Amino acid sequence: MRLIMMVLWMVFGVFLSACSVSPSASDILSHASHAPLKDLAFTCTGYTASTGTTQLVGKLTTHPYVVDMWSVTNGTSVPSSEQFWTDAWIYRLQQGTWYRSQQISANYFPQHLSYDLLTHPTVVGQETVGGQATYHIQGVLPVENTPGTTTLFEDVWVQQQTSFPVQIQDRNQQFQGSPTTCVMRAWNRGITLTLPADYVPLQ
Repeated sequence: MRLIMMVLWMVFGVFLSACSVSPSASDILSHASHAPLKDLAFTCTGYTASTGTTQLVGKLTTHPYVVDMWSVTNGTSVPSSEQFWTDAWIYRLQQGTWYRSQQISANYFPQHLSYDLLTHPTVVGQETVGGQATYHIQGVLPVENTPGTTTLFEDVWVQQQTSFPVQIQDRNQQFQGSPTTCVMRAWNRGITLTLPADYVPLQ
């Protein structure tokens, strides 16, 4: 009798697992869009035949939206490569002077964290990335550029508990090279970013 009960319980458990409904890609991305993300740190790594391996390290705040990033070569930061990006402007440091130009090129984070722009999203599965339990979403992202629009094939890993971004990976079939991978960390640590006060405006 006990054996029969154990078998029935196992069958019931399998039935419940089969009947459980995983969240859809749209639901996951909707939660991510409304997550209370205030700031984060990131590292982006990519490779092309012309430039080799490139790495950008930086920080981001959402209110106001500001990205502070700089290049890293052989594990060493390159201070002269520092840039600030906002929704409207780009600040670049050149030979000790800051220059401000209008934001007209493809800005990585505004569009890549706007999950409603990701088309044809599908759930690849549930994965552990950097010790975080995540949902893995895959889709297509049109990125505004000058001129025209670039289409990226994008993978997004979102924390299951907080809906914060953990990793984003992009592939562009128009260019040779490996995907660009951005790893996020240190969410909501109270980061503050200050834009350069003295700069030369460019037309």
